[in-house]
Amino acid sequence: DATFPARAIREIEGWEMVPLMCSVEIPVKGSLPQCIRLMVQVNTDKSQRDIRHVYLNEAQKLRPDLSQSK
Repeated sequence: DATFPARAIREIEGWEMVPLMCSVEIPVKGSLPQCIRLMVQVNTDKSQRDIRHVYLNEAQKLRPDLSQSK
């Protein structure tokens, strides 16, 4: 319960930008209670690095690397 499996997978080269979700919420210390996660898939010519991910309110803690203003 130290971290989410998706976080460990994103440390593998080539998986940094891959959207991953756990199917069962793991009780990781500091995780968000009653958090609803939504993944939207789109077809686009943009690269993954050009996509702006949206994390609202406290959900920004889930992916601070993607939530920060660039």
